[in-house]
This record gives sequence, structure tokens and C-alpha cells, in this order.
Amino acid sequence: MPRCGCALGEVDGTVIGYAYGFARTAAYQWNGLITPAPADLLQESDNRTFALCEVMVRKSWRGTGIARTLHEELLSHRIEDRSHLLVEEEHPSVRALYERWGYTWMGIMQPYPDSPRYDSMLRLIG
Repeated sequence: MPRCGCALGEVDGTVIGYAYGFARTAAYQWNGLITPAPADLLQESDNRTFALCEVMVRKSWRGTGIARTLHEELLSHRIEDRSHLLVEEEHPSVRALYERWGYTWMGIMQPYPDSPRYDSMLRLIG
């Protein structure tokens, strides 16, 4: 699917991790954004934002740089201008990791009334 992307890490035929996401469309609405943000930051087009859904690495491979390698490989094939992700507020070490990868905090999101609150983060691609 052209709007989706996935990077898969494999060693000797065993999957050790993956990263995936999808391109947002112009119709995307920033529902649940609690923190005010400039209107131009929230405008979407069909190729402005890649939504990073997940980066997952097997426990035995964590701390080896595989997560960042998968992340960078995934983004290297995207045409979008920026990447967006959410990190649960209760995981400041994960937020710090993404900050080291070039993401900046844009605000707090709670997409649904019963969902956790998230740190919403953006990074330019390229």
C-alpha cells in the first residue's frame, strides 16, 4: 500500500524488530490536541505527515541501535515532509529517546476521552 510503510529487521532468518506507519491525508483532523498549536502546524495535505505507529525490537536486541536503524530506514523511503508520533506521558525515557532522534514536543494529545494522554512529537524528514 503506497500510503503505508514498514521496515523489518532480520538476523539469520529471525525477525528482531520492525517499524511502521502511514501517511495522513488532507482530511486528517488533530482531534484531542489539548495544547494549543499554531494553525499552520495543524494543516495537512496528502503528503505532509507520516504517522509513525510503532517501533518494536525484541528484548534481546534492545540497546543495540536496531530501533533507530529501523526508524531511519523507514523514514528514508517516505515522501512526506515530517513524521509524527505519540508517546504516553508516563514514559519520559521513551520521549527522551525520540528527542535524541530529532523529534520535538508539540503538545499533549488525548485522542479519545478514555485514552491515555500522550506527548505529541514532530520531526522533519530528510
